[in-house]
Amino acid sequence: MKTHRRTKGMTWAVLGFLALGAALFSPDHALAASHKKADGTSERAAGTSDAKASKGRSKGAPVSKLHYLRIGKGPAVVFLHGMGGDLSSWVEEAQRLEKTHTVVLIDLPGHGASAIPPQGIDLVDIGREVALIVTHEKLAPATLVGHSLGAVIAGYAALADKTVARSVVMVDSLVDPYPISREARAKLRASLDRNQAQALRDFFGAGTRDAGQLDKIVAAATRVKSKVFMGYLDFACERDDLADRIAEIKVPVHAIVSPIMTQGRNDPAQVQAILGQAGFNGLSDFSWDYLDGSKHWPHWDQPDVFHAMLSKHLARVEGIPSGRPVAKVPGPTKN
Repeated sequence: MKTHRRTKGMTWAVLGFLALGAALFSPDHALAASHKKADGTSERAAGTSDAKASKGRSKGAPVSKLHYLRIGKGPAVVFLHGMGGDLSSWVEEAQRLEKTHTVVLIDLPGHGASAIPPQGIDLVDIGREVALIVTHEKLAPATLVGHSLGAVIAGYAALADKTVARSVVMVDSLVDPYPISREARAKLRASLDRNQAQALRDFFGAGTRDAGQLDKIVAAATRVKSKVFMGYLDFACERDDLADRIAEIKVPVHAIVSPIMTQGRNDPAQVQAILGQAGFNGLSDFSWDYLDGSKHWPHWDQPDVFHAMLSKHLARVEGIPSGRPVAKVPGPTKN
């Protein structure tokens, strides 16, 4: 496990595994029976603010229609899951952070309790919705944490309103468009129509730790309509322009990278070059952690190490309040 700051001038052709299409997209744990804290506190939808949340806001101010859960108190951290999942993907990490942070977990459109947008899937629009939630809850600036395609949406949220993000954490994600051909996506679309569960098992299997994890992923992803699933994938492959705009993000951006992203390569120079090939060039403040031994869901595969890495980043961008402990990353690290 290594932590590095960005260096310049490195190039290396990588990410050949992307041709498989399987390991880059993030369905999450099956939806919990109830999105409730242990003390009984329940979730609320962004469009149904209570009196306290709406106090001081002008009537008619725009709010997001996405469903989300808010817990804890302190600096804000907003979590975004990936394709096929829901906000429960981040519950374990949220429970750790709620002692020191305000945590917001969001169901992306067509996932969990969030409706499918009538205009279809547009990651730029979803980023605006996320920014509206941060503004509506008066939590700016917040750290936006996204896994896989959720990380791309976190980037769009940071661009939608330059005041909402304190930093962006991108977990096992590309910035460049996903290189899956139209032909490959057409085959996937047909496979989903024939046998959704089997198609999803084939699609996600390469990025999973074991059969049990894959079962959870597929159980969650089958709750998402195939048309919605493909809408996200089509946008990521054909319409995603985040790489072209990445330099507009002036807040710190931190990547947490698994061996899935690097084909097992862990040499710092190689990892740095891979991230450049994945679209992370041009950022004014970029850092990364490499989580050895993880598959595509590092916050599930190694939750203690992941929490330590995230805590270290949060301490850097927020400062460390007096008396607040910061989890330590096991093993050697470099800055």
